[in-house]
Amino acid sequence: MRDIKFRAWTKKYKRWLHEGHSCNILGEVILLGRWCSEVSIKDLNDVEVMQYTGLKDKNGEDVYEGDILIADEYPEDGVDYGVVEWYKNGFAVSPWFTVKEFTEEAENYEVIGNIYENPELVKEMK
Repeated sequence: MRDIKFRAWTKKYKRWLHEGHSCNILGEVILLGRWCSEVSIKDLNDVEVMQYTGLKDKNGEDVYEGDILIADEYPEDGVDYGVVEWYKNGFAVSPWFTVKEFTEEAENYEVIGNIYENPELVKEMK
């Protein structure tokens, strides 16, 4: 059994909604606490919610959807970075691994950023 956790990024304000102030229920973002006064209903379309994979990286950090990982040993294709994405029935790392492979190998990778705060790393991948 894994923890069910989410994090949320507001594109308008370019910051994280702090833990305990947001949750995702059936695809709808619910905002709680002080954010109710800062984020209006019309802003909800600008909130990106990412799920915790249930895995930790080599440093013990939680790995979330949207995280950018770097490997100790780079895959044969020479791509240094990978992005955690939902794929079919679980989380995979694009362009490297399928769901099963990522689940078995997560502890060999390190979270070095995410697609919102570090978009330059995603551009380098392409």
